[in-house]
Amino acid sequence: MPRIVKLLCILGTNGTGKTFLANQFVKNELNNSGKVLIVTMHENEWLNVPELVTFNNWETGARKLILMPGEEDSTIKRISEKFFNGLIVFDDCGGYLGSKPPKFFNVLMIKRKQLMCDILFSAHSFRNLPLSIFSYNPTLLLKNTTSGIDHERERILKDNDVLDKVVKAMKRIKKEIKKNPYYYEIIPL
Repeated sequence: MPRIVKLLCILGTNGTGKTFLANQFVKNELNNSGKVLIVTMHENEWLNVPELVTFNNWETGARKLILMPGEEDSTIKRISEKFFNGLIVFDDCGGYLGSKPPKFFNVLMIKRKQLMCDILFSAHSFRNLPLSIFSYNPTLLLKNTTSGIDHERERILKDNDVLDKVVKAMKRIKKEIKKNPYYYEIIPL
């Protein structure tokens, strides 16, 4: 049975539990005998996950791919050609995707349903997500973030009639984190 493909964005500052929440999605995939590719630019994160050696004959389990500066486009292209039927986690994606992602990023986003890939982006704020993500209607897992929604993202969210919902959620989160620093709200776009 084909998987229902999910696109998730976890947004929050350091210490709000983004990695913990991402880990819950990773564990869920692994508990269902799935496979997970964690893309990160930090060698010292996801230490319990072995590095990806090859995509060949990999059917289950988690691997991490250390993204080297300057290799963003070729790495995303390789993922879009070789990874299928699993979860891709772009951890701290603002550091390597930025607001103008590599050329093959949109290819991966378009092919994700055919590849049967869930994709999870982890970032500190709206500004750290590529603008094109919003055209694919992700689900936001919104935690405390110190930066607001910049003009470009505000325009996109307004076009989708969710800007008001996001702004209200951000206000509620600011209040709730005083009681629970890991509080978040789920907002489908």
